[in-house]
Amino acid sequence: MMKTNVLKILFVLTSLFSVVIAVGQTKAISLKDAISIASNGNKEVKIQRLEENRLKEVTKEIKGQMLPSINAKSEFSHYFDRQVIFLPGSFTGTTNPVENVAVGGLNSFNTSILFSQPLLSKSISRQKKSAVINEKIQSEITKDAESKLVFDVSKSYLSILLMKGQLELQHKSLERNLKELEDAKSLYAVGRNLKIDTLRSFISVKNIKSSISYLKNSIEIQTSQFKKEIGLDANETIELTDKLVLQDDYEFNQLLNEYMVVDNNRPEITTNALNLLQSKFKTIEIDRPDIAIQELSVKLEERKKSQIKGQSIPQINLVGQYQVQSQMDDLKINKAVWPTTSFVGLQLTLPIYNGNKIASQVKQSNIRIEQEKIKLESLKDNVKIELVSIIRNWEDAKVQLDIQKKILEAANLNYKMNQERYANGLGSKLETKDAEASLITAEMNHLQAIYNLRVLKIELQKSLGQLALNNI
Repeated sequence: MMKTNVLKILFVLTSLFSVVIAVGQTKAISLKDAISIASNGNKEVKIQRLEENRLKEVTKEIKGQMLPSINAKSEFSHYFDRQVIFLPGSFTGTTNPVENVAVGGLNSFNTSILFSQPLLSKSISRQKKSAVINEKIQSEITKDAESKLVFDVSKSYLSILLMKGQLELQHKSLERNLKELEDAKSLYAVGRNLKIDTLRSFISVKNIKSSISYLKNSIEIQTSQFKKEIGLDANETIELTDKLVLQDDYEFNQLLNEYMVVDNNRPEITTNALNLLQSKFKTIEIDRPDIAIQELSVKLEERKKSQIKGQSIPQINLVGQYQVQSQMDDLKINKAVWPTTSFVGLQLTLPIYNGNKIASQVKQSNIRIEQEKIKLESLKDNVKIELVSIIRNWEDAKVQLDIQKKILEAANLNYKMNQERYANGLGSKLETKDAEASLITAEMNHLQAIYNLRVLKIELQKSLGQLALNNI
């Protein structure tokens, strides 16, 4: 008994130790890793992929309607009275015009095999073509969902990096302000500083600590949402390994050179940028899932119209049957006679009149086709405007980054100069505090400028249809 209890205790302790180790492990995730995990873990994308697979099965189902159909049918009936047929009275030796005659056995057996093969059915063949287009639409919807997933994951990842960068800057600012607070206290103790300077330093420290607390909370919330987005467990600890730094934007600039001219040393969008985009739009629209979806939607409505017209076309089926039947009174099956009947033939169905239903449905289809075409043109116009907007924002973001770099250099220099002035008794503590505030603002703005460029790059990739899982 004692040995059993010891083993149980050891088992529990080992289990707890394993859990602690598992919880304590931190999963390092790069942006590429996050997208890869999201590809398999995101629930919305999983649902869409299942929908795509479902549509494939729908296509197979419709194709199956053009294949032979073979069914077996078997029946048994017990009659309490014999079945009756009506014959002329002369056939039965009576003078009555019509005489009813009881025939057949009280028990009836009937087994048959039925065969049907559509030979001509425009409605089914056109329905099959519509199903194939629906399948393609779902495939493009999946691509679009994956593209949005890559964009959302990338933006969330960069947002967390931005907040962590801001948190790091705030910690550096806190170190500077804590040192200044200690210096202010020391100088005040020996009468070389005013109490208001110490109070000002104290308030600055508290404000920075408040900002740090807010950023930490925001990072935790954003990280929880990020883990849900990529399909990780909420209790799993992750560490982002990428850094918020500028990447090589050669490809971006190469693309922009096709739409830019230099005027007064500043790149600007040319007045005919929309025309240039229009001339190159065929190479752009191929990779955009939303445009592909809309183009397929136009084709789908055209197929539906054709499918409706197919209802007025004759249908021809090859049909056949093999039948075995018997009737008896005493259920002595071994003594029964089992005659067979079989046939093969053609079955023609010809619609004659249906109250102008088909004509009305065709007119409705024409309206829907026109609507889808207008939506397609509107979408293409929006894409061109979107691209021009991104290009404009990119150029402005590059200008802003250059400005923020210069401001950051100046803020650093200004802070150092004011520190030296204050140390030599030439400047006030207020000037030093203002310089420190300007420095942290410049650092934050510079970090934000880098983030803006990174986000704009993935926005351009998404707008061009280049943001796909297989391209990461």
